[in-house]
Amino acid sequence: MAGHGIRMMFLFVVILVAGYAVAASWAAPHGPIRLWSTAMATLLLIAGAGILLGLHYAVPSLSLLLLYTAALTGPVVVVPTTILSFTTGMRSTVATALPMAVLGACVGLVCGLRYCCIRAGGVVMETRLSTERLLLRRWRPEDLGPYAEMCTDPGVMRWIGNGEVRTREECASAIAAFERAWDDRGFGLFAMELQASRRFVGFVGLSVPAFLPENLPSVEIGWRLAADQWGKGLATEGARAALDFGFGRVGLTRIVSIHQVGNGASGRIMEKLGMRFERATIDPSCSRAVRIWEITRSDWEHREPRADVQGNE
Repeated sequence: MAGHGIRMMFLFVVILVAGYAVAASWAAPHGPIRLWSTAMATLLLIAGAGILLGLHYAVPSLSLLLLYTAALTGPVVVVPTTILSFTTGMRSTVATALPMAVLGACVGLVCGLRYCCIRAGGVVMETRLSTERLLLRRWRPEDLGPYAEMCTDPGVMRWIGNGEVRTREECASAIAAFERAWDDRGFGLFAMELQASRRFVGFVGLSVPAFLPENLPSVEIGWRLAADQWGKGLATEGARAALDFGFGRVGLTRIVSIHQVGNGASGRIMEKLGMRFERATIDPSCSRAVRIWEITRSDWEHREPRADVQGNE
């Protein structure tokens, strides 16, 4: 999070100075000042593009990245344009520059409000997906009990990390991390409950696989179900909805999935989802062999028709 904040500050400074340089070139009708300002603006915009690429590493969603950028760009254009127009005596440039700046500010405000809605995560707007049998939603305090119970089952945890079960405290920390991921990125792991009974039965959704640095930047789809719900096709059903969400609303272009060698059930789900085997490697966090699968947005869009997934934000 600290690195992400630093990148955002750098991006803000670059946009501010670039706007100042552009305004200076508007204010100077000719001569070296205009040439210097134009050259500076060009260099800063190139630098800004590089920072955006770095920021995209931390924010894999292109749509959310554009919201970040627009929210910052619009407001900071107004200040340098107005200051330079008046300090250089070229007040006539205000008539040209200020309307453009105000338009940019309005775009930034709208995108900023949209970004705030995403960060509100359940206060302003809660992401929920519905399938034939499942409701996928954000996490609630009452999920801790059944989630902790699921994570103390050795059968459920056999192929997770080093296979150790989790304590209730570790589960509480995990749920808090799941929610922070939603707030930071605009996507995450859904709590999964049955439509008929409203019982919590596990999770499915998207995350950044930080445990496997060689596969970054990427977004992973994963799932975990209570043992008594295995063999019913629920993981596949939930994962299809999560892929729709990732490629559709989030705007991802590629999603991976990772399973430990020996976990054939998860491998079969990945095949059902239309994913392709990419490569095998070692998970450095537990020294276990894993297999990486992938699917692109194009693959997903050209898949065979299936039942529609309903969703609301």
